[in-house]
Amino acid sequence: MGAAEYYCKGGVIDETQKDAEVLGITIPELEPEEDFLVLEENWAAIDLFLKVQTQWRVGGLGNVFGLCYSDVIETAKLYEIPNLAEVFKDLQVIEITVMSLLNKEGKK
Repeated sequence: MGAAEYYCKGGVIDETQKDAEVLGITIPELEPEEDFLVLEENWAAIDLFLKVQTQWRVGGLGNVFGLCYSDVIETAKLYEIPNLAEVFKDLQVIEITVMSLLNKEGKK
């Protein structure tokens, strides 16, 4: 899923330029990242994923096994997300993609 791959590439507050200015270093400009279009029918799953993105089950060697579903369900109830069964199915597509990318990155 493209949105999951897009998510894995960013999400970090980058203060590199600010730090470089303090140190008197010039950093060449990078090409700006393109926005990623999320279709309306996928937005609820993306929104839920962003709300639970810290709820990964992680093994001793750092492998990600998946989201903690009990935490996902409780979060969804807290935010009163409608059509939860359908949103959950879509969330699992995101989860599998992100999990694969995170585990692949961890093996480098």
